Amino acid sequence: MSLPSVARSGVATAAALAAGELSSVVRRDTALRCTLCAEQLEDVHFVQCPSVGDHKFCFMCSRDSIRKQTAGTAPGGEVYCPSGEKCLLTGSNIPWAFMQNEIAAILGGTSGNDEPTRLTATTVSNSNKMKKEHDG
Repeated sequence: MSLPSVARSGVATAAALAAGELSSVVRRDTALRCTLCAEQLEDVHFVQCPSVGDHKFCFMCSRDSIRKQTAGTAPGGEVYCPSGEKCLLTGSNIPWAFMQNEIAAILGGTSGNDEPTRLTATTVSNSNKMKKEHDG
């Protein structure tokens, strides 16, 4: 049995696509990955932008983004999506921002091995829902 042309060459050719060989060779990476660094995310332990479904971030990238956004600013200022965008909350013209307790958990929750305290996507989503309800 010969290998499909895609497997032999490593390149998808028009003939391979037409012959339907590609689907048997290509494996899709279904792992969740950080939007910024592309590292694989652990289950539900990551920061999820509640406005843009594709915005998922590891704690290291979230921490770096928070530090960059707060550098030289007054404490308690708004910190937005680690993507660098001001992602609008669904049905609103208000951009999503981290709550102060989320910032503290990401920045201050380190152990000796520099592993951040775990803040789940559900926690982030619920915190933002509470903020939205509180702010009216």
